[in-house]
Amino acid sequence: MSMRDEIIREIKKLGEKLGRAPSQAEFRRETKISWHQVYKHFRGMRTAVRAAGLEPGPRGGPLAEQALVLDWARVVRELGRLPSRAEYDARGKHHSVTLHARVGWHQMAHRFVLLIREFHLEREWADVEQIVLRKYPLLERSIHRSAISLQPQDIWAEDRLKLERDRFIGPSGHRITTPANQGPDCWGPREVGNPEPSGRGLT
Repeated sequence: MSMRDEIIREIKKLGEKLGRAPSQAEFRRETKISWHQVYKHFRGMRTAVRAAGLEPGPRGGPLAEQALVLDWARVVRELGRLPSRAEYDARGKHHSVTLHARVGWHQMAHRFVLLIREFHLEREWADVEQIVLRKYPLLERSIHRSAISLQPQDIWAEDRLKLERDRFIGPSGHRITTPANQGPDCWGPREVGNPEPSGRGLT
């Protein structure tokens, strides 16, 4: 049996079990056929469902980001740790590709923390928050920031920029100069203002 025929057979079997055409998520959970094979042969689930003699359900509207993040959090709770993309694909209601496109896979933990704080869901998701913060303790710093769109790398980049600025700019706003050789007899950093004209080259 060809892979195309096997996909059609599995869709028909699921259709009989569910009493309707299966969704993409249901197909992934209930069969061992990879989504790559479905896309390779049919370019999408709706075409595959029609090839099996069933009518696909209505297209859903755009998924809310909150629903995606909380479904990711549900899988975290089930596993007791942050899932890989393959683990989420096996347990989640959506596909990791969808999460990556809408939120960014590596931003899921940060979005989760901000989401539960914004909507006061800390008590309901306290166990998942602990798992996330154990994995990424620096996210605790972002909780106190009011901007929901602030990313972890923005916070760390901001801190690095401030450190670099403090190295070269003094309290008065003047540039700090440091000697090339930092020996024991060398003078320390000092602030300099705008240099006075030396008179050279002036008429």
